Amino acid sequence: MATIYDIAKKSGFAPATVSKALNNYNGVNEASKKKIIAVAKEMGYHPNTAARSLRTSKSYSIGVIFALDGRVGTNQLLLMNILNSFQEVIQKEGYDLILLTKTKSKDGTYSYLSHIEKRRVDGILIFGNYYKEEVKELLMLSSIPKVGFDYIGTKICGVTSDSYEKYFELTKKLIELGHQNIVFLHGEKNIVTDERIRGFKDALSKNSIPFNDNMIVETGYYNVNANHEATLKILKQSNPPTAILYPDDYSSLGGLAAIDEMGLNVPNDISVVGFDGTDIGRSIHPSITTVKQNTDLLGKQLAQELIDQIDNKGHDKTKSIKVIQSELIFTPSIDKPSH
Repeated sequence: MATIYDIAKKSGFAPATVSKALNNYNGVNEASKKKIIAVAKEMGYHPNTAARSLRTSKSYSIGVIFALDGRVGTNQLLLMNILNSFQEVIQKEGYDLILLTKTKSKDGTYSYLSHIEKRRVDGILIFGNYYKEEVKELLMLSSIPKVGFDYIGTKICGVTSDSYEKYFELTKKLIELGHQNIVFLHGEKNIVTDERIRGFKDALSKNSIPFNDNMIVETGYYNVNANHEATLKILKQSNPPTAILYPDDYSSLGGLAAIDEMGLNVPNDISVVGFDGTDIGRSIHPSITTVKQNTDLLGKQLAQELIDQIDNKGHDKTKSIKVIQSELIFTPSIDKPSH
């Protein structure tokens, strides 16, 4: 692997000048800095993270925590896409990404705190259910920069999609098509779920459609089986809905299977709506009406917010909430009710 001395020899600059340029220190003009960086990239130079941490008291590592309900896997394409975008940004800034897990504390309880202390990360990205006790514990940490995906509150900086607005618009669209008997199968109780339910209820109220408790059912995010069983149960009722909203595109696969088992057709017998806008929803027939979250911008914004905090540029942003606009995608999975 190329060293600073190799870069100095090839670029014609002194090693000290090369070091300053690569670490973005003052004392090197922009033209020289660009030339040095170009040579470094050409030679495949990678900074020595351990050496840099000794000089700067930074570990140049960022921890990511998945404190979700259920396991994280390839079914959660949304989170993986956001993480990929996040990683692209922090790697350009010289940071490594570390997965942080719960470890056993001295009192016998399991917590993320000891792992955070052991790895000496400079900042934390949280994907989590912010109602969980172990996540609430993280939010109270004042000594380390942190940012949360889908966090809406006053404890830390959060980046999220416009869930309330999009669920309001999805429900409004179904109502405009003539649907009144609509069921919303939602994910586990968390901040974003509450926002989506609020959007759903407000759209009903705005259009003078009375709400009843049977119109919302908790099934779980990224859970095909739970949404399959819930859909079967709903469709066997004496007055089944004409439209169902699912927690996400992946979960809608369970619903579509149940609809098919009941001998029903989408959208002739029932309209179906997902959320996230992942490739899964586009790969089935008919493709699913959904909300496409901007995973590229979400990941980049999460990274920039965290880096600004680490570099002391974001003291005024540490508790700000950034809302990224998503896109409504209407497909043949919804239509006017047939009854």
